[in-house]
Amino acid sequence: IYGQASLINDLQAMAKVPLWITQDMEFGAAMRIEGSTRITPAMGIAATGDKRNAFIKGKITASEAKALGVHQIFAPVLDVNNNPNNPAINIRSFSSDPKTVADYGLAFIQGIQSEGLVATAKHFPGHGDTETDSHLDLPVVQHSYQRLDSIELVPYVSAVNGGIKSIMSAHISFPRVSDREGIPGTLDKHLLTSLLRDSLGFEEMIVTDGLGMKGITKHFSPGKAVIEALGAGADLMLMSPDITTAIDELEQAVNDGTLAMERINVSVRKLLQWKADHGLLDTKQLIDIPTLSHKVGLPAHESEARRIAQ
Repeated sequence: IYGQASLINDLQAMAKVPLWITQDMEFGAAMRIEGSTRITPAMGIAATGDKRNAFIKGKITASEAKALGVHQIFAPVLDVNNNPNNPAINIRSFSSDPKTVADYGLAFIQGIQSEGLVATAKHFPGHGDTETDSHLDLPVVQHSYQRLDSIELVPYVSAVNGGIKSIMSAHISFPRVSDREGIPGTLDKHLLTSLLRDSLGFEEMIVTDGLGMKGITKHFSPGKAVIEALGAGADLMLMSPDITTAIDELEQAVNDGTLAMERINVSVRKLLQWKADHGLLDTKQLIDIPTLSHKVGLPAHESEARRIAQ
């Protein structure tokens, strides 16, 4: 807890423009921060049969995240757990039923947003029906649009209609939906722009899954991945394996006309607007470290986590 708080304060103090801090917190802040509250993963939440528990989980997670200097949480997982051989999703999903995933996912999102933080639904358009882990290779899913629309997209439609501010892309190829063979969804304009933005009406921030995952790095250089993701419609690039090379290749693409500077500016303006909306451009909002013990890992939070687990 204190290590993270001190690091973020140091980084914010150094930054010319206040930093936007994001963190993966699918089962509470304890997913990444020792000493904070661990809460049952998604499948256990849905097993309680009470959507209120998903809201409480989101609220506690966001409350502790906010105290630790975080602005955006990479959760919930809205993948439908419809393949028993899936090595990557399983208990991270609320259910094999799309409506259950939609209902519990939206409650979790509302819990996060009740604390003023940004929730991130993932992994669009759906990582549930895969037998390959995109951390290790590029999964290929041979579903038609009609199949996606009836199962995988149901939770995302609910989230978009419910006001989700951020959606994370999946490094998965959908050859029957895309017009490009073997292209990961993260780099696919047909999926991120035509489907997510145009068809589903999502106008907020798209973030990539980790660009260091082998579903990307086996097939694309660091810069090519960022250039393709921007072209596809993504705004935030997560965890490039080689940031310096990626920036150099991106700059070259702008200089030679491959990528328009205005495309980059669209995403930059979105992020600056978020920073303004959260008061970051007025003050860097440094963490008050002496008060953390009154905000993180509280007995009340632990009690709720135990109740939900039981």
